[in-house]
Amino acid sequence: MRGQDTRKDLEKYFYRTSVNQQYSVSATGGSANNNYYLSVGYDKNLNNLVRNEYDRLTLTANNSFSWLKKKLELNTGIIYTEGKAHNNNTRASIPSYPYLKLVDENGNATTVPADIRQTFKDSVSKDPIAKTYLLDWNYRPYDELRFSNNTSKTTDYRINADVKYALFKGLNASVLYQYSKGFVDAENFYSQQTYYTRNLINQYTEPDTAGRLIRHIPLGGILDQNSVEYETHNVRTQLNYNTNWYNRNHTQYHQITALAGAEVRGTKTYYDGLRTYGYNESLPNLFPIDYENQFPLFQSPASIKKIDYLNSSRSQADNFVSYYLNAKYIFQRRYILSASARKDESNLFGVKTNQKGVPLWSIGVSWELNQEHFYTLGWLPFLKLRITDGYKGNVDRTVSAFTTASIDAANTYNMLSASIDNPPNPSLRWEKNHMINFGVDFATGKSIIEGSLEYYTRKGIDLIGNSALDPTTGVTQFRGNTADMKGNGVDIMLRSKNINKQFKWISTLLFSYTADKVTNYKVQQSAVWYYCDPLYMNPLRGKPLYSVFSLKWMGLDPNTGDPRGYINKATSNNYSAIINSSDLSDLIYRGPANPVYFGSLRNNFSYKQVELSFAITWKMGYYFRRPSINYYNLFYGPGPGHPDYEQRWQKPGDENYTSVPSMTWNESAYRSTFYGYSDILIEKGDHIRLQDVQLSYQLNKSEIRWLPVNQFRIYMYANNLGILWKANHQGIDPDYISGVIPPRTFAAGLKIDL
Repeated sequence: MRGQDTRKDLEKYFYRTSVNQQYSVSATGGSANNNYYLSVGYDKNLNNLVRNEYDRLTLTANNSFSWLKKKLELNTGIIYTEGKAHNNNTRASIPSYPYLKLVDENGNATTVPADIRQTFKDSVSKDPIAKTYLLDWNYRPYDELRFSNNTSKTTDYRINADVKYALFKGLNASVLYQYSKGFVDAENFYSQQTYYTRNLINQYTEPDTAGRLIRHIPLGGILDQNSVEYETHNVRTQLNYNTNWYNRNHTQYHQITALAGAEVRGTKTYYDGLRTYGYNESLPNLFPIDYENQFPLFQSPASIKKIDYLNSSRSQADNFVSYYLNAKYIFQRRYILSASARKDESNLFGVKTNQKGVPLWSIGVSWELNQEHFYTLGWLPFLKLRITDGYKGNVDRTVSAFTTASIDAANTYNMLSASIDNPPNPSLRWEKNHMINFGVDFATGKSIIEGSLEYYTRKGIDLIGNSALDPTTGVTQFRGNTADMKGNGVDIMLRSKNINKQFKWISTLLFSYTADKVTNYKVQQSAVWYYCDPLYMNPLRGKPLYSVFSLKWMGLDPNTGDPRGYINKATSNNYSAIINSSDLSDLIYRGPANPVYFGSLRNNFSYKQVELSFAITWKMGYYFRRPSINYYNLFYGPGPGHPDYEQRWQKPGDENYTSVPSMTWNESAYRSTFYGYSDILIEKGDHIRLQDVQLSYQLNKSEIRWLPVNQFRIYMYANNLGILWKANHQGIDPDYISGVIPPRTFAAGLKIDL
């Protein structure tokens, strides 16, 4: 965990009390055949992270007209939204060194080692030539907070229009059209004062034959500009039917509700990205940059690298067509039969028209037992049973039926080249999910206790996954309908009125269990380390999609403190062989990476105008890999230290008290990697947390006539106050295993309805 000094500095300089302000004004009116609604809203939110804030303006105008004795209706609406965000405090760039001071006693930013060894930076600052041409190479997190300038602006407007006509009693037809257009413009300006720019300019500074330094990246700032523009047209036509009747002797009740329609939606999205080096806000001149050649890096002349070319431009078109039919039949107010059928089509699938769609359906029945004459459970006046079965479709926009490729950097002939991302796949299909759901809804007298119980099974069919290909084709794998999954789960909801007098106490319990398993996946990685690395998601047949795997731990060598593993049925310190083993039996499955059990218990207390509520949440049945010292990254970077360094093996006998390996100056990447993937670092993630505490006081004009407003409410809110219990004994919050301080949110507000 972080040292106390680091935590104090972060809380003092990087955090503040969040303040969320909301203002709105609305007006309604009209006549017998016309109604209108106008509103203006403004939000100003100051994040709990210093220099992060968000402003939003919303304008809404709706109109409704009716003619022909209200048989014909026309509704129109316009919604305009404009938002601006400042995201200058990410905390991601702050190292995790224990007892790190970010500011000295005089309030000046302190230097923190980053990216390159600080001893090298210090030696460069003493070199006469380098000192003249190189920029200050020190990293000061507190200064970065002051110099950052990251803004984004979002503009969106929607225009709606729909016409509804009553053909005859119970049947009406409607046509709806919606047009949407929006822009997102983001700018991230790294001035020359920022470490990011200074570091990049210095790295691409090269001595010439005369000993002078040449800058391949010019002085000035670096400006990243990214924009997204989208435009959507949506047309839907629909028939709605609703009727009910009794038989002649009034002993049987029937009701039918149905709708049928078609929908066409088309979306075009344009993405543009531009990076400008040497940018000066007052003199925005463009300097020529050599993106083709490779240059030696100043800190490591043997390493050569091209300057990043981040300019990009692409577009995407998504077209969807849906035909659908939903119907529900109710008999005697207690038997309900529902069914739906639809066909969805997308331009992403297949190469022929009949390959682009997928037929989907669902059917459900429910039965209110309490309506039956034989039902005699007076203490349970409401009891309903239900079951549904059906299919849902899903679109994966990362794939296409056609060949997709990415443009690469220039080759040795300075010609653009491309690599195939995915070969053609004319049989590409929609992903389908088959789910069967069983449910019970119930309530006791006066709804003192009410709730629901559900059990479901689901099966994913034709899921998008990777599959190996013959390397002689020029492509080693492709993404297509190559994977299947299945799972099941339980959801329970209980609400009880524990005290229901002037003083009220209401409790709500939510509990969920969910489990899944990959039943088909055609790719098996060549080495076990792929399954341990959190940067890769490599499903393994028979295990959950997100699983925690590790390598067997055999303790520390009592003579050297080296970590020991297991391979070929023997203890070994051949780390390369261990992590590159292709035998999956050397892999240990610890459990799912996502909670299997989770839920919450919320309690609401109220007395007259005062209300207090809080929630206790829990997550159970999962595992995580805790971080520890990595000597290789510490010595050769990039990588911070870790407090486990203090617990390292130093002399024979220490292996009885610690599992942290000894430090070696010629640290092998394989040695550090094995320790990081070993079973000794796996912890249970089970924990219980207190959050969502709210205290409010409310006055209503209906109760207090002299009140000059309709409603007056003041409240205080706190979220994520801390962990009440956790299964691991390492002091780690399983939701924040990186050691970053969990964001605690405190807010106070005043709401007045005029």
